[in-house]
Amino acid sequence: YAQDNGEVVTEESALSDTDRAMRIRPLEDAVLGAGGTVLRLTGLYALDRGAHGAWLKMETVKQRPDGLIGLVSYEDAARAVLDALSCDGEVA
Repeated sequence: YAQDNGEVVTEESALSDTDRAMRIRPLEDAVLGAGGTVLRLTGLYALDRGAHGAWLKMETVKQRPDGLIGLVSYEDAARAVLDALSCDGEVA
C-alpha cells in the first residue's frame, strides 16, 4: 500500500507504485477476473520470528503511541489460505 505516514490502510487504500507492486497487481487482477481469491499476507510472524522481535529489543519505540500494525501469525495465515481454498466464492 502507498500509505507510509501512519494512515489507516483498508482494502480500498491506494496501492504502492513500487516495481514489485506494479508486477503483482496485474496477477491479482487476473486471479480475481477468473473468479479466484487474493490474500495479501503481510506482517507474518511466529513467536521467534517477525517484526515484533526488533521492537522488543528497542528501549524506546519511536512511533505514534496510538499506532497499529497488522501482524498475522503463520498459523492464522495458513488457516485463512485453507478457508479461501475451500470457499465457494461467497465472502462472509
